[in-house]
Amino acid sequence: MTEVDKLTRQLEKLNENKDDSEWLHYIQRLYAPVWPIIVLALMVLFIYMVFKLVNIGQTLWVKTNLLLLGITILIAITIAISIVSFFVKRELGKQGATRWAVIALIIFSPALIFVINRIDASIYVFVVQVIGLAYIFNSKRPREVILP
Repeated sequence: MTEVDKLTRQLEKLNENKDDSEWLHYIQRLYAPVWPIIVLALMVLFIYMVFKLVNIGQTLWVKTNLLLLGITILIAITIAISIVSFFVKRELGKQGATRWAVIALIIFSPALIFVINRIDASIYVFVVQVIGLAYIFNSKRPREVILP
């Protein structure tokens, strides 16, 4: 067997692997929009359930607190999903300890409502989240991206 034949075989094997990887990339591009569609559908379902729950409330005070509870949970879930998404894509910028603490406070603050078992605490949680979001938007952070 000559050297040319060996090189030809190796080239054929490389071309086979290239074709397989092209199909893999094609399939990945096909199902790439599935996760955002699922997340959007879950968010719409959550919003629908919150409005159904608000309609069950007897007084305006209870309805307002239930709506604020739904908003605070939606904010927390949205930020948590975006943090996980950026972390998986390795596009998560450096935040600093204070910013991470505020982000954690925003994500976990709706649990306070369930811990103290008072629906009217949703007003305080909403205020904490708004102040936390204002802090995050106005604070400076490094521009570097965490690389693998």
